[in-house]
Amino acid sequence: MPTEKNNLYFVYLANKLSLINQFLSFPNPSVGAVSVSKNQILSTGITGLNGSPHAEYESIKNTKNKKVEKLYVSLIPCAHKGKNPSCTKIIKKKKIKKVIYSFDDYDVRVINRAKYDLKKNKITISKISINNPCFNEIKNYNYSKKNELPYITAKLAISSDYFAKNKNKKYFTNKKALKFAHLVRYKNDSILVGKNTFEDDLPLLNCRIKGIKKKNKIFLINQKLKFSKNAYKHLAKIKPYIFHSSRNNHLIKKIKLYCNLIYIPCGLNKNIDTKLICKKIFKLNCRKLLIEGGLKTQELFLKNNLLNEFLIVKSDKKFSKKGMIKALKLFKNLKTKFKSEKPFRLDDNNIFRYFS
Repeated sequence: MPTEKNNLYFVYLANKLSLINQFLSFPNPSVGAVSVSKNQILSTGITGLNGSPHAEYESIKNTKNKKVEKLYVSLIPCAHKGKNPSCTKIIKKKKIKKVIYSFDDYDVRVINRAKYDLKKNKITISKISINNPCFNEIKNYNYSKKNELPYITAKLAISSDYFAKNKNKKYFTNKKALKFAHLVRYKNDSILVGKNTFEDDLPLLNCRIKGIKKKNKIFLINQKLKFSKNAYKHLAKIKPYIFHSSRNNHLIKKIKLYCNLIYIPCGLNKNIDTKLICKKIFKLNCRKLLIEGGLKTQELFLKNNLLNEFLIVKSDKKFSKKGMIKALKLFKNLKTKFKSEKPFRLDDNNIFRYFS
């Protein structure tokens, strides 16, 4: 007879499988599935790259003609047809008698429909919640779908005396902190920077982790569409999406040769509408956005309550007279607006995580 211990093992395995394509399955969450009969694993499945096929379909397909008694999944199966067939319909067709899952979808209608479809066909459905790292990613995905906004993380490097720039150094954090920055890029599907950061640093904004190829969508805010000569060359290289409020047809025609332009009107305060920017990014199938700079851009998103998470990389070094752009005000705002975790140490840098 199956025991509670067996169920926990298979649920845990389904969640572990979901980590394999974590961050790579957008626009769908990464899900793991395990097909079981007589307490023996028949096959497993994970959500494919870019969201197809679904994990349930993959696992059931791999069983071929074998009878499946139970299906264990990390997220409740879908009950609607989109680019992929309905998973509840596949489960019914395979005559599986029991489904055990560990996480609900954000949309109550999806949960109710899935439960209704399964129970209607005399399929038992039960939930076993366990503490697993992939839950955070599903929560973030659910937040994004529910609000039609990307889950937004901002990241900023500062000195111990709260400066965000050094007059003489482009990089002032250590190699471990730089690797951490690329890991953060890997965990997101899109990156946004402001005009000044783009002009000053001409960043590639790619994920430089050995053995991993990942291309994020790149977004840039430049209200007036004014760029230096060097910036034009770099635009052609990275081909970003640019949010602007310009009515200058000459500039628009010129810059269209290098990249994608998205017009966003200004609000009453003459600042570009950041919430509309987020809506546009969501419509471009981006679910996890990283804002890397600059400070003014991050403050604007923070002011409009659009940030879900903020990462501060704080160096032990003092800039003193070499420091440019003071970030102390932002640092204080984070402490009042967000919850925080205990910082972790990367040699001479502390990483602070603030979250909503």
